[in-house]
Formats: sequence, structure tokens, C-alpha cells
Amino acid sequence: MLQSPRKLFRKHLMLFFMTILIPAVLFLAFNLYRSSNQLVQTIEEHSANQLNQMNRSLDSLIANVDQLAIQLSLTPSIYDLLKEPYRLSIYDYSVIKEQLRGWTTSNSIISSLALHIYQNEKVLTTNEGIYDSAHYFDSDFIAGLRKEATEKHVSWTGIRTVKGSGGMPDAEMLSFARSIPATSQLPLGMLIIDIQKGSFMKAVLNSPAAGETADTIIVLDPQNKLVSGAQTGLNAEQLALHLDNGEMKTEVISLPDARYFVTAYKVQPYGWTLLQLTPYTIYSKQMQADIGQAFMILLAILLAGLGVSYLFASILFDPWRRLAERLREYVARPSGTIKADAYNIVDHAIGHLITTVDQNKPIIREHMVQELLRHRQPKDNAIIEQFARMGICFEHPNFLVLLIVVEAGVQDQGNDVYLYSLAEELLAARFSVAGSILDRSMFGFIVNFSSDQLEAAEQERLEQCFGQIKHEAYNRWAVSLHAVAGGIRPLWQVYEAYELARRAVTYRAFWASSNSQIVYADGEREELEFDYPASYQKLLLNIILAGDRQAAEKLVSQLFEKYIHQNHYSQPKLQQMIVMLMSHMLSSLVEEGYDIGKLMGEVNLLNLEKYKDSAELQAYIHSAIYSMIDYIHEIRSETSTPPYIQEAIMYMEKNYDRNIAMSDVAEAVGISSGHLGRLFKAETGKPPLEYLTQYRLQEGKKLLLDTSKSLQTISEAIGYNDVHTFIRFFKKYEGITPGEYRKKVM
Repeated sequence: MLQSPRKLFRKHLMLFFMTILIPAVLFLAFNLYRSSNQLVQTIEEHSANQLNQMNRSLDSLIANVDQLAIQLSLTPSIYDLLKEPYRLSIYDYSVIKEQLRGWTTSNSIISSLALHIYQNEKVLTTNEGIYDSAHYFDSDFIAGLRKEATEKHVSWTGIRTVKGSGGMPDAEMLSFARSIPATSQLPLGMLIIDIQKGSFMKAVLNSPAAGETADTIIVLDPQNKLVSGAQTGLNAEQLALHLDNGEMKTEVISLPDARYFVTAYKVQPYGWTLLQLTPYTIYSKQMQADIGQAFMILLAILLAGLGVSYLFASILFDPWRRLAERLREYVARPSGTIKADAYNIVDHAIGHLITTVDQNKPIIREHMVQELLRHRQPKDNAIIEQFARMGICFEHPNFLVLLIVVEAGVQDQGNDVYLYSLAEELLAARFSVAGSILDRSMFGFIVNFSSDQLEAAEQERLEQCFGQIKHEAYNRWAVSLHAVAGGIRPLWQVYEAYELARRAVTYRAFWASSNSQIVYADGEREELEFDYPASYQKLLLNIILAGDRQAAEKLVSQLFEKYIHQNHYSQPKLQQMIVMLMSHMLSSLVEEGYDIGKLMGEVNLLNLEKYKDSAELQAYIHSAIYSMIDYIHEIRSETSTPPYIQEAIMYMEKNYDRNIAMSDVAEAVGISSGHLGRLFKAETGKPPLEYLTQYRLQEGKKLLLDTSKSLQTISEAIGYNDVHTFIRFFKKYEGITPGEYRKKVM
């Protein structure tokens, strides 16, 4: 039915307009989504930068406190007080008290210092003097610390309420408790440094960036207690409980006054928690601006799109307009072979089209066969009726797919049509059949059968027919043919049989030797449970490592006889077995420490389908295994130490000054940590970590000869984060401490 010109114009106009509108909307939506993500990422990065600045200030403050504890530990008068407090006079205590007061005065942030002496259970303070620990106004706090510090050094940091003395009110203090002296194996006392909460926050927020947003920074001590002021409606302690050390995450939280982006960071290793609150309005205002801009862009695109659509619709409408004018000329013509009626014009064109279709029936028929073979069809009789209109009548509902394959390397480019015509003619003489040239080396046919199973008589008739085709092709053109039958299926499942046959052609190297003219890929063996040759796999690996070529050849022959020549399993599973087996051999060599780069060119598992029979495939497997044996023999002749061990030693000796773990060494080598540990100990007699420790200590000995370097400097230079670890390992392996060693060699 001919459409009205105006209706067709409107349809084209709407089509072009929607073609422009839909991509524009999708593009702008995507950009808004990306803009939102970028804005959130910017907010998170800004918060992370501020928290990192706070972290650096906090680290500096804690480092100063720890440095103060170490310096006090190394002060001779304080060390004597802790070690032999009974020998000191009241005057000595007074002098030490003034020393402590001097430390407090020189560090304006410190509110008070208290020294708990374990030997005589006294507490020496900078403000009040000396007390018995039982009568000290803060006795509960020091008693709790004393329980943990009996046999080991302890360190405690947190916010607490300190009782006032001498009529002074209670005050919130940030207390740092450190066992001293730091160089002693057992603690002799406890140093307690109290800092007023306000002074602490001022020191932590003492940077321009932090000062601008001090009211949005929340600090919690290692016990997850608030040090800074609380934010109404925000449960900061609960957020801190769900953070791991070193973890940073951002959430959007609604508080009574407004919504905020809350970025929480658990400082590692001290356990402090820092929270940054960023108003959500920063995000919402920017997004409103972006949405407004996107709306203006969309409006401009709509206006431009409407004009472009009108232009293209006019261009497409112009041929229709000229065609309508020509039709009017035909209709207005008074005489001629074609009447001036539009229907007659169309009828004449349709008649001409039908004539053209009749002339091209063979091409259409071949196209229909290809559609049947390659695509699933609906369950109806429309296709059979179409074949009937093409002159082929199928009386039965079942079809066998037959693929005739020209042997690779022998087909002549000019004979494919003749070969197909020969096969079609001889098959059509005995069966109802339709076919198509699938490509230059393969022809596909669907053969009609009455039964859904291939009876013996029908099979014999089919094989006799193919035998005749094969014989004629060889006599006329010296071409060898093979045939694969994909089983019998209903018409709507013909594509399944085609896939079975096509897959069998791909895996022709696994075809079992048989007297049959045709290979039957019926899919019955697909259901069999596959018994993977795990025992052969282990034996073959041992034989390759042992270099026994005769045993390898015998074992591969047994494998082919059991799995491939018996024809019990499907070809895909057999090829998968070969690929898995050879891949395991290569991966096992990698696990043993061999670089298999040279073998990859000789052992190519991606071209198994190029071998035309199982004999060629077996010869290839033999060749690949011989290559592995020769390669292992060559490597063993060149070096006695596996490459992985050499790489691990080089990596540790090059990076001993960094804080590296065994996982870093294993990643650099390219194997797992457990496997590296086993190989390393088997080769060197010691675990990798022990080798690294001993190498670090050897380098540390060299640095100890330089008396200008402190133990802390030396420990950091050889990869230890703290001096205690260096001292512990040095004494374990050398029997003396680093200080004693330095005195001894000097």
C-alpha cells in the first residue's frame, strides 16, 4: 500500500529527530554521572590530604613524646634514680624534680610530668613533689599501668579525666605513658606525660589548611575516645570501631543540622582515628550547576537537531516526490503497454520480481540450507513448504547432516563447484536432499530419513553413495574427500547436528581408525564421564625430569592406545585432555624454577587441529616431550642453582635496606611464598627470611665501625623500623648486643 507523501515526510522527520535526541540524552546523562563521580573523588582526595596533614602533625607530636621518653631514659641521674632509688638523698630527688620541671618548661605543650619508680613505689611529679604511689592523687591510673608493666615494656596513650590536687579542679588530659628506661630488658619505672586537651588539639591543628576547617576535624585516641569536640548526631566512636589500622573510607551521613561527607582514617600504627567532615552542599551546588549546564546544552541540541532532521527528511523525501510525479505521468498516459493505474504498475513490477526469483531458485535454496545449518529454526512446516516451492519435497520429519570435506592442501580452486555438483547429483539420485557450498573446502547437505535413528540398511546405502562420490572425485580431479555425519534430528534441530559434524571436522586428528567411509559424530559419547589420566600425568612428569626418552615414548603410546584409538570419548574432550596434559608439564617445569621461554616456540598447543590424523598428533607429542627433556638437560649442564633461588638472593641483597617481606620477594621472582620457601631451604639449607636477616646483620656490623652513627640510624639503614628489632636479632645470631660488639671491635 502506497503511503501518503506527507505521512512519509513526518515519519522521516521523527526518525531523524529521535536518532539525534536519544544519543544526546544518553551522552549528557553519562557526563553528569562522570561529573558526579569526579566531584565525589575530588572531595575524598581533599579530605584525605587534610587528614594526612593532621596525621603528619600527630606523628611528629608522638615522635617528640617518644623521643622525650628515650632522652629521659638515657639521662644518668634519672637512670640511677630508677635503678637504686634508696641510695639517693632528698636533695638528689629535688635536683631530679627540677630537671623534670626543666623538660616541662622547655616543652610548652606539656602540662606535667610524673615518674613512677618501681623499686620504692614512689611517684615524682614536676608540680607536687614526691608521693608514695598508694597516696598519690592519681594512684588508680598508675596502678592499672603497673599491672601490665611487671615483666614487659608497655605504652599507653589516651584521653582521661585527671583528678585535681591541692584544690585544683579535675581536668581532661591527654596522657602518654611509657615504660623506662627504653634500653633495659625489664622496665624500672613508668613516665607519664600529661598534655591538656586544648593544647594537644592546637598542636595537631597547627597548619593553615587545618586551621581553616578546625571545626570539621574530629580526633579520637587509640581507645576510640573523643579528644576533640563532638559533632551533634555523629557517633564517631562507632565509626572508629569499624575501621582497621591504616584504613580510610568516606561515607555520606545525615546529621541534624545538615548532610556531610565523613572521611574516617585509622592512623597506623598508633591507632588514632581522624575524621574530616565536608558539607554535602559543596557537592549539591556543583551538581545543580552541572545539571543546569547540561539542560542548556540539551536545549541547543534539540533546536539544532530539529533543523538537521528537517533537512535530512527533505532530502529523503525528494526521491519519493519525483517518483510520485513519474507515477502520475504513467497514470495520465492515454495509451501504452502499461495502464495508467498505480496498482497495475506495482503488479507488473511484482511479476517481474517473481520471474527473477524463479531464475535464482538454486541460490535461494542454498541460502536456506545455510540458514538451517547455522541457526535454530521455529517448530513449524513453513520451511518444508518453502523447499517444496523450490522443487524439493521432504516427506519425513527427520534429517541427517552430512559434511563432505576436501582434504586440506589438495583442492583445486576451480573444482569446488564441480565437486559440489557431483556430490549433489549422486546424493539426490538416492535420497531427498538439499545442500550448499559452505566454503571452498566443505559442502553441507541435509538428507531426509523416515526414522530418527540411522538404520543399518540406510547407513550402508549412505556409505555406498559417498564411496561412489569419493571414487569419482579422485578419478576425475585427483581429490581426496572425507565425510562426517552429524546425527539425525528434526528440522528445527538440524543446527545441532551441524555443530557436532563441524566440530568433528575441527578435531579430525582424533578420528579413530575405522573401515567406515563416514565418520559419525552423533554426540552419544558426549554423555560419558571422562576419566582424566592423572596417573599418566605424574609418571610423564617424572620421566621428563629424569630424561628417559624411551620410557616417555612408551608411556605416550599407552596413553594414545587407551584414550584416542579406542574411540570412547568425544573429540573436544580428547583435545582438552592433550592441552591440559602438556600445559601441566610446562607449568610443572615453571614450578621447578625453569624458564620455559625457549620451549614456547617448540611446544605450540594452539595448532592441534592442523594434524590430520592421530599418528601425526602422536608424533608431535613425542617431539614436544623430547624438546622438554633436551631443554632440562641443557639447563642442568649450564648451572647448578635454580634460577628462582638466584633471583631471590639478588633481590634480597639489593633491597635489604627496605622493609620487605617474603611476599615481596616471591612476587619479584614470580612464584608463591610457600613454594619459594620450600625451594630456597632445599637449595641453601635455610629459610629466605633467615638468609635476609643474616645478610642485614653483616651489613650492620660494617656500619657499627662508624661511631658517629647511632643504633637507630644503623637499624633504619639495614631495613628495620626500630632499634629494638635490630638489637634482638643481633643478640640472637651474634650472642652480644650491637653496643657490646662496637666496644669489642673498637
